[in-house]
Amino acid sequence: MCIDLKLQNHLSKEKFWEFLSQYALADADERAREELKNYLKEDFLRFCYTFSLLPKIDQPYEVFEVGGNPYYLTALMKKYTNYKITCSNFFNDKDTTFYQEKQLLVNADGTKSIPMPYVNLNIEKNWYKENRDVVCFCEVVEHMVESPVRALLNINKMLKVQGYLVMSTPNVNRLENVARMIAGANIYDPYSGYGQYGRHNREYNKHELAQMLSMCGFEIEVMFTSNVHEEYAGNYFDVEKVLSLVKEIPNRELDLGQYIFIRARKVKDVEKVEIPGWLYRSMGEKWIRQGDRIKTKL
Repeated sequence: MCIDLKLQNHLSKEKFWEFLSQYALADADERAREELKNYLKEDFLRFCYTFSLLPKIDQPYEVFEVGGNPYYLTALMKKYTNYKITCSNFFNDKDTTFYQEKQLLVNADGTKSIPMPYVNLNIEKNWYKENRDVVCFCEVVEHMVESPVRALLNINKMLKVQGYLVMSTPNVNRLENVARMIAGANIYDPYSGYGQYGRHNREYNKHELAQMLSMCGFEIEVMFTSNVHEEYAGNYFDVEKVLSLVKEIPNRELDLGQYIFIRARKVKDVEKVEIPGWLYRSMGEKWIRQGDRIKTKL
């Protein structure tokens, strides 16, 4: 379920690992540091695949990254691209005000640091500045609690026409989930101690995301699924039996990777887009598009 990883400018995943494995958040306690260490180890290839989708890394593009913390992709962009990067985070479910703050990545002996300024932004409630060349929306859409389409429309507002959206998200149709369902196990994410935005509130497949992005004004350039860590499907059911059935459906095996990776371009402004009504129930279009947006911007 893995595809070939092709990085720009002769970069390599070995270089990326050597760089990223040195750093951790300065304000993380011992438990959080261990959690982040395991997170990097488990999902390291995801950052590599996402980086491979970044457009024209030698250009001084204005880039906005939604949900930068813990800054692994951010750090790679800062070191290996010419991008001018702005990050957002949203740590408090109730705090929808705009303010600027900063976190710090430090290496093990504290001799090197990378400042990570960010703006407090709930992408479901508002957007931050327009005419961006690139928006990175990675491992975020699955956390939306009100309207993922509203988040995509807010991103649309931030991008210039023909600007790039780089996106990744867990694949609800991954092989592990297929095996789980056959075995009678549940596929849903546990409740999170990090608040309502901490858990995966809804995961998506390629077909759904292709529809959502098209209707929200984007044209997909690249979309694929791939594994990034050990395959756990065999813990639930005989993988060979699953694959023998799956392969009876043409190209279905291409949809079974653990994560979905996308690069798309904005081709329509928000005034010209449609709303994918199939994603909602008992919600009016105005709420889907706007909700209770906070209008004050930095």
